[in-house]
Amino acid sequence: MKLNLSNRIILLTSIIVVIVAIGTGYTGLKMSTDATIKQTEEALLMAAENGVDLIEAVMEKELMTFEEMAARERVQSMDWEIQKEALEQDVERLGYIDIGVMTPDGKTRYILDEDEIAILGDRTYTQKALKGESNVSDVLISRVTNQPVFMYAVPIKSEDEILGVLLGRKDAAAFSNITNQMGYGEGGYAFILNNDGTTYAHPDAERVLNQENLLTATEEDGDLVNVGKAFSELGMGNAGVINYEFSGGRRYMGVAPLRSTEWVLAIGAIESEVLGHINSLKTSIFIGFVVFLLLGIGASLYMGRSISRPIVSLSEILERLADYDLSYDETSEAAKYLERHDEIGDIANSIVKCRRTL
Repeated sequence: MKLNLSNRIILLTSIIVVIVAIGTGYTGLKMSTDATIKQTEEALLMAAENGVDLIEAVMEKELMTFEEMAARERVQSMDWEIQKEALEQDVERLGYIDIGVMTPDGKTRYILDEDEIAILGDRTYTQKALKGESNVSDVLISRVTNQPVFMYAVPIKSEDEILGVLLGRKDAAAFSNITNQMGYGEGGYAFILNNDGTTYAHPDAERVLNQENLLTATEEDGDLVNVGKAFSELGMGNAGVINYEFSGGRRYMGVAPLRSTEWVLAIGAIESEVLGHINSLKTSIFIGFVVFLLLGIGASLYMGRSISRPIVSLSEILERLADYDLSYDETSEAAKYLERHDEIGDIANSIVKCRRTL
């Protein structure tokens, strides 16, 4: 197919406009997406750090309350009947499943379940308390209720002597109740893991009850493998941002370690929500592309015709000259090109000069 000069100009100009528009749109979209993701990652990490501060404050407050209880003279008496009477109202008041006292030999008695005597001296949290350190246990599955619980443990001291340990058994849902208020966007959520990958708090209570471990997930566990790999690459106990595929979409998680435990808090967002406004931007870019393309085509039409029309007119005169036709119509369209001060004007004047010479 033979294209005349005007059509060639229009075609080439349109191609340039399309390339520039696509390149500009893609670059703008890519930069906007990258900037949004970076801002989201920074916000998630900050949210995780703030979440850690909140959880730490809650645990510190509970430990301080228990330390005040352990400092009561009636509790320091280490007489079970006196201790029971002094503590039984605190169980319901503080929202505990039960409160107990452990003697240095590890024997533990509880206020509500006083018939049970548990041997807890080998537990990490009781050993820390016997050394004078108030602490929070890992999440455990209660042998009594078969539900996830955790323990607050503080030493019962008289001056420098440690007389025993005051224990508070609490429903592990207390942590999930806190993390369920966290998240980024409508679909975002938060969870707590132990340093071995065990789930301690999650919107899905079954994951906590089943002690789901992300680091030991296998291919049979589906997308949990992706989550475990992301945490492994970051390193348990490290702060940072991870992302992975889960349930058909990409998730971004800000991760921060709790200072008083070996746990990590993860607060996440769904990529489709994070980049939701990018879809609007895509629409705007497409509309801009169409408008820019139409303007470019219009400009190329004008430019093509403004260049090709005088050339066509002058080429017709040259063809007549080639046939020794020296006639010249001073009212023709070509005559006006004599006044132009560009290449077209030079060609027109050269043709006139050639005609006069002949």
